[in-house]
Order: sequence, then C-alpha cells, then structure tokens
Amino acid sequence: MGHQAKWEYFRAIYERYRKAGRRLKHVIPVRSLPRCGCPGILQPTTATHGYPRNDRAWSDSEPGKGAEEIVKESLRPGIEHELRFRVPSSKTVPALYPEAPEFQLMPQVFATGFLVGLLEWTCIQAVNPHIDWPREQTVGTRVNVSHEAATPPGLEVAVRVKLIEVDGRRLVFDVEASDGVDIISRGTHERFVIDAERFTQKVKRKGEAAHG
Repeated sequence: MGHQAKWEYFRAIYERYRKAGRRLKHVIPVRSLPRCGCPGILQPTTATHGYPRNDRAWSDSEPGKGAEEIVKESLRPGIEHELRFRVPSSKTVPALYPEAPEFQLMPQVFATGFLVGLLEWTCIQAVNPHIDWPREQTVGTRVNVSHEAATPPGLEVAVRVKLIEVDGRRLVFDVEASDGVDIISRGTHERFVIDAERFTQKVKRKGEAAHG
C-alpha cells in the first residue's frame, strides 16, 4: 500500500473514532502508521503514566468489541462521590493477615490494605449509577496513592473521589481521604469496566488451565 493510500486509510479510521468521541491511541499500533509525515494522523501511545498498558489481561470481550457496547453516555469525567466510614478494630493492621505473626505485633491503626479497599469502594459507588450494574462492574487495575498518617479505630474516614479520565473502558480517578484530623491519603486510582459474567468465565478458564 502506497503512502497516500495508507494516509487515507488511517485518516478515515481516525475520523470515525473522533466522531464517536473516542481516542485513537489504542486503535492503531505505532508500527502500522505511515512514515511519510502525513498531516492529520495522531501518533498513538502504548503507555499511561509511564507504565506499560496491559488492558488485554483485564478485557472480557472479543477483539473489536467492548467499549462501544458497555460504556454509557453518562460515564464522563467530572463524576464525584464521597463515602464516610468509621474505622473498627477489624480494619487495623493485625487484622489484615491473621496468618502473619509480623502483623500481629504491629500497631492497631487503619491498615493500608483496608484503606486501598475503601478508596476502591468509593470509586465503585461513584460509577455504578453510570453502568449497567451488576451485569457490568469495575475492577481495580492500578493504585498510586500515599498513606500519610495513622488513623486509630473509632475515627471516621471521609473519602472523596473524582473521575478525571474515561478512555474506553479504562477509568482514572483522583482520590483523597481524611480522618478528620489529617489527610491520610491522596493520589490516583484506575479501574476497568467489565462484563461480570464473561470476566468470571475467563478467570475460571485460567484457573482450570493452571491446574492442568
């Protein structure tokens, strides 16, 4: 295929996805683009925030299917949500892994593992009204947050999240948590929209394959 034909082909694909309000960057591999310097072609990227993308590991759909049929029009950046949770002793570090003697000797403060779960829970609640829940659900794929202060049991933690990016079925949130005294966490969290039944079947096949 000549340079001009390639340009016309990829330009048509770009226009189709632009009109649909979707990004081009995960549609065309870099090596497939013409090298003639043709104007109007967006150069795709294969990484986000400096990390390699591996959406296929989380995808539950066949090639060519997925984002168009699963993401609602209302799922757009700007969605905000807040969740409040009073920390019980069952969410402290010793309770995180009862099997770990090292954890049993650690202070009884809100565990980082449970904090991450609370951030996820808030993000789940934020987007559930904008997907066909529970048939469609979201799974966590990346966590980039701090844990800046210890929280003893009895304090109420307020988590505030904001959806800042929608890239097909990939969702990016700004997250922040406070215990009423300190900001205890802030950062970003990514989730991926799945079809729960198809996802479960895929995981089941993986387990069966691993056990021979």
